[in-house]
Amino acid sequence: MARAWRVIAIGVTAALGLCAAVGLFNAVIDPFGMTNWVKLAGINARKPERETHARLSKAADVRRVQARAIVLGSSRSNIGLRMTYPGWRAQPRYNLAFDAATPEEMYAYLQHAQAVNPLEQVVLGLDTWMLTGYPVSVQPDFDISLLARPGQRLIQLRGMVAELRVMLSLDTLRSSLAAVQRQDEPDSLAADGQRLGSLFYHAPGNELSRLGPRAYFLNYERHEIGLKVPDPKAAKATAANAGKARRGAPTSFDFIRDIVTFCRENGIDLRIYITPAHAHEMEMSALLPEWGAIEQGKRNLVEFLAQDSEFHHTPRVPLWDFSGYSVVTEEALPPENSRREMQFYWDPSHFKEGVGDWVLDRLFGIHRAGHEPPGDFGRLLTRATIESVLAEIRDGHARYAQTHPEDEEFIRRNFEELRGNAVLAFSPPAD
Repeated sequence: MARAWRVIAIGVTAALGLCAAVGLFNAVIDPFGMTNWVKLAGINARKPERETHARLSKAADVRRVQARAIVLGSSRSNIGLRMTYPGWRAQPRYNLAFDAATPEEMYAYLQHAQAVNPLEQVVLGLDTWMLTGYPVSVQPDFDISLLARPGQRLIQLRGMVAELRVMLSLDTLRSSLAAVQRQDEPDSLAADGQRLGSLFYHAPGNELSRLGPRAYFLNYERHEIGLKVPDPKAAKATAANAGKARRGAPTSFDFIRDIVTFCRENGIDLRIYITPAHAHEMEMSALLPEWGAIEQGKRNLVEFLAQDSEFHHTPRVPLWDFSGYSVVTEEALPPENSRREMQFYWDPSHFKEGVGDWVLDRLFGIHRAGHEPPGDFGRLLTRATIESVLAEIRDGHARYAQTHPEDEEFIRRNFEELRGNAVLAFSPPAD
């Protein structure tokens, strides 16, 4: 019996030693930028793994930076909005947007940032799909245990425990080993949370450099179309799940309302904008029922903001719409075989920093002499303007369809191929 206990003790000691070794190695390599113990050139100075583990690394960054101003949104806002833009009032500042973020996740990270350090400013970027009452969701790598909440006791201790759990993970060990091997790659995720498009899109092996700007744009567009038209089996499963959803279950729009309410209750200056994807994105929506859902979502958000302001006797949260047709969103694609990049876009979804600066000009009411936004870029949505703006966007679609027949044909053909050659027509709702 004594010998058996010795064997068990040796095994437990070995296991604890292995866990300690894994934890120490991960803490030193620090692939997600969570400990920042030591910086060793060629070993752990660059943190490329942060880009593919943004939800994890940004939860830790919030504790490190203790920002007073943040950006919430998807990869569009993460790439396009600079925290070094001169119109920000509060500091420190942090871009808390990340790839494929959902409103539920945004709300959780907003609470996390507020719990760590009270916020003064929030810019919320909404992609059009978020307005459509999309079922509530989070991504597989979302981990609520990493996030603090206002009023929670022992916030610092909870954060240390959560980060210790990450350091002891074998998944983190794999990321540490990968990080050591990737030290020659550029780190496109800046210390202030922004993903630097100039580094990300020009990284070695990136398809933009390999294919050229036009081919990359169209390839990405096919990917976007594929997301909008899932395979028949997936669509059937989604429909079945939707039918089982309980009545009154929260949607993406509900969490947008929660974000507005939270900011008002905590005295946070909130500004909202609808992101300026390329016109091709709206042309995709014109082939689907989502065009009408997007319009109604804009109406619903305008009405909610107006009612919230009236009921609580507070200033109305400004809502700017950049999703319409303009000289920015209608930028022409580069010619065939050209290596010339687009001025405003990396791909149909992601706009460049210059466009992001114009967005912030509108949101903050800043005038930068010689850098004014185009007159048709951005519309303030209120009860008084919403219907005229929606009509303007419909007119923009009709005009774009007439002047860009080749683009329309490309989009329609790709949709039909994915839908089994079902004939489709561009048909946003009439006035």
